[in-house]
Amino acid sequence: MKGMTQGKWIWYTPNATVDTYGEFLTSFRWTGGKVKVLLSVDGDYALYINGNLVATNQYADFEHYKIYDELDVTSSLKAGENIIAVEAWYFGETSQKYRLAPAGLIFEGYCENTLVFKSDEGILARESRAYRCGRKKRISSQLGLSFFYDSTKADDWKTALLCQGKENLGFQPAVTVEKRCCFYPRPNEKLRLGEKAEMKSMRQAHSGRSILVDLGAETVGLPYMQFTSPVQQKITVFYGERLSCGNVERFVGGNDYSFEYIASAGENKYLNPFLRLGCRYMQVYAEEEICLQYLGVLPQYYPVTETPLVALTETDRKIQRLCRDTLKLCMLEHYVDCPWREQGLYAFDSRNQMLAGYYAFGNYAYAKSNLLLMSMDDRADGLLSITAPGGGDLVIPSFSLYYVLSVCEYLQHSGEDGLETSIFDKLTGIMRAFTARIKNGLVYNFAGEAYWHFYDWSDGLTDYGENKPDNVPDLVLNCLYAYMLDRYAEICRRTGKINEFGDKTQICKMIKQRFYDVEKDLFAMYCVDGNEEKAGKNTEKKRYTSLGNALAVLCGAADGDEETICEKILQGGTTDCSLSMRVFVYDALLQTDEEAYAPWVLEDIRKNYTKMLDAGATATWETIDGEKAFDGSGSLCHGWSAIPVYYYHRYFCPQKNVFVSDTFKQKE
Repeated sequence: MKGMTQGKWIWYTPNATVDTYGEFLTSFRWTGGKVKVLLSVDGDYALYINGNLVATNQYADFEHYKIYDELDVTSSLKAGENIIAVEAWYFGETSQKYRLAPAGLIFEGYCENTLVFKSDEGILARESRAYRCGRKKRISSQLGLSFFYDSTKADDWKTALLCQGKENLGFQPAVTVEKRCCFYPRPNEKLRLGEKAEMKSMRQAHSGRSILVDLGAETVGLPYMQFTSPVQQKITVFYGERLSCGNVERFVGGNDYSFEYIASAGENKYLNPFLRLGCRYMQVYAEEEICLQYLGVLPQYYPVTETPLVALTETDRKIQRLCRDTLKLCMLEHYVDCPWREQGLYAFDSRNQMLAGYYAFGNYAYAKSNLLLMSMDDRADGLLSITAPGGGDLVIPSFSLYYVLSVCEYLQHSGEDGLETSIFDKLTGIMRAFTARIKNGLVYNFAGEAYWHFYDWSDGLTDYGENKPDNVPDLVLNCLYAYMLDRYAEICRRTGKINEFGDKTQICKMIKQRFYDVEKDLFAMYCVDGNEEKAGKNTEKKRYTSLGNALAVLCGAADGDEETICEKILQGGTTDCSLSMRVFVYDALLQTDEEAYAPWVLEDIRKNYTKMLDAGATATWETIDGEKAFDGSGSLCHGWSAIPVYYYHRYFCPQKNVFVSDTFKQKE
């Protein structure tokens, strides 16, 4: 069956506006046979058959890479007339989850490969009565919009027979709209929808007008609530990962983690099929006392098969379980960094998640779908946007280089010997973008407000705003480029492609010559020979970072000084790395002398992740500071910190026999 050839793009109005909801109706008579629905939308959708929710959530995509779902709906049908209802939400503004495009819905229904219904002018459509259209209440620039639902305006439109009362429901023929898309089938599986997450505890205050629910653990899913209200009233629901003074924090870092609902007098049951929450706590605030039966989420999860744990001790088992739980929470239609605060597909974050995932789940097809989605990003400078498929013009140049590493590691672990054209073209475009920045033998930083020279959440490596070192060479970017020259060369060898960039020999020599401080036996962040202009206001040229020196070891620029540099890192001669970037310190140590440094790496993992366990964590934190990081905005569920899974499987399985005492003594 070749999809999306018969339906037309439709909407309920020719002029869609921001944050609006459309509702669409059709029906068909079924006498037996397998029925499939092919569907795509700009924004998000929920498909109902005979009033029952069948599927939800559009795959994140671009206009030139438009994904449609192929849904087997046979089990939802009944003999005779069946009502097909689609609810669609048009965001209408960019976020780091969505790139703005014209509104539209398209679908086709087939019974045993025979077309039985399709989207066109014959579909009935209207603007939603219950959802507050045009509300434009933003959660954050990363997550986009929240919602406002008025249950007093809801009707039975999802089950209304088209010949009975459609005029009273306000339906009119849909209008066709212009969208130019290239269609592709969904590259991975749909998320599963679980049973209600258990309410571990519930606390009432203010005479039943404030009710706090603890789900007991970090949870990701669709908000659902059930309660009775004595009167029609407005309630507001807050959600989050932590409590402040015993309550859920609604406003964190300028973001608004809440949604609104107008309750009907009597029983209320409501499931939002669109807005995916990442949270542990939820709290409802009502104008009058309500009787709450349930407040929480229906968990959404990507299906995986877990490999056996390879832990050495019970503590190691707990750390591995914590990391694996985090990886699963951060697997939506693509990898997300943190379900609560962002839900973004970042090239670096997903690299850690993919690498750990190969050992936890062996999920090669899922990883590849992430690589494919990122390859569709179409920035003019050849780099990757900060997230895929996000809008806006912000980019972290170094993250584009990590994409090269991710593709190389995918080929190494999956055993594939070929790549989609879009992936290889994206790799080549990234390498060309950095090669074009070479001057005096070194790669110079990209200049302009669009470029965030971020390397790590540690001293001297965030570089944004006034301290942004535009148009100068720095250690981290040059080492990453040299490192990726090797990775790109390996990709070419594995796939039979031509390598147009040569090897890393010359740039490694320049890195050693320009950044290595012989007095310190370390590499400085900026050139130490006095031949470069100062790298931005208040920037110290002679800053020595663990990340930069680890990358110098990994890329080969250390050239005989590897052991000295490793010892300096362990002795505190460099500024430290955050959790996510410690992977490169670990790799540098293990590459230099695995037998000598493996115990230190294992002890470092135990030290950091036991701190989380002792604090009651149910997922890995964004940084070791937990919620206190970033002025109280630190995430308590962040996928890039789940990387210890890789080290346990690769280096610390029982066969390796790496045991250390509670207090590791440094290598003599």
